[in-house]
Amino acid sequence: DLAETDVKTIPDKVSKIILNTILSATAVVYIAYLVSQLAYITKAFAFLLPDNYSAAEFARSGFFQMGVIAFINFVILFLCATLVKKTESKKIPASTKSLLIFLCLFTVFYISTAFVKMMKYISLYGLTRLRVLTSVFMLMLAFIFIIILLRLIFTRLKYIKAIILVCTITMISVSVVDINTVIANYNYDAYKSGKISNIDVEQIGSLGVSGLPVLVKLSEEKGDIKADATNEIEYLSYDIYENGLENLKDC
Repeated sequence: DLAETDVKTIPDKVSKIILNTILSATAVVYIAYLVSQLAYITKAFAFLLPDNYSAAEFARSGFFQMGVIAFINFVILFLCATLVKKTESKKIPASTKSLLIFLCLFTVFYISTAFVKMMKYISLYGLTRLRVLTSVFMLMLAFIFIIILLRLIFTRLKYIKAIILVCTITMISVSVVDINTVIANYNYDAYKSGKISNIDVEQIGSLGVSGLPVLVKLSEEKGDIKADATNEIEYLSYDIYENGLENLKDC
């Protein structure tokens, strides 16, 4: 019946007044949130831990909060850019674009706070695969929002190709680089230089063959670390044999 009477129940585009109202309300909420969390954010950039947080809790909460905010803002950016009524020159209205730019800037800023929190965590306890991959993901996400920000400013920018390129380079890098070896070497160097007070021998052992050279170095240390490292090497004896190393000396 609606088709016969040629009635459009849903408009093709949404007025910029409606979208700007929603975006303005969102911006006010974000600004209020920044003000309320200013102490925590300042401590993050100053590499200080709040009194009621451990380093792990501080980094974990920062990452999940960042993830939620980034997802919400990405959806808002997509819907507004798609639904808003364009000007005669087929461009997003300047007022709407300004609010979208604010959303992008806020998201990049919040990603940077979460990244700094993770760097604080790493500086205290060293690297793990989860910490490395989480940090890489945050950097990739920041680049994506920066590309979207540039697209809003420079309308001719081929942003889809740029985003695909960033994601592709990130995935290839994660696949090609031997992350386990990087983790083992970083943790050992940080431990020997005094950047971290303790090294998790079991965590090095969980890296498999990539962690063996560091375990051998730790087996030459004194105290409990020597015993723990030797135990990990014995536990990985099958991997050692599979790589043609028949004894500890060869390893």
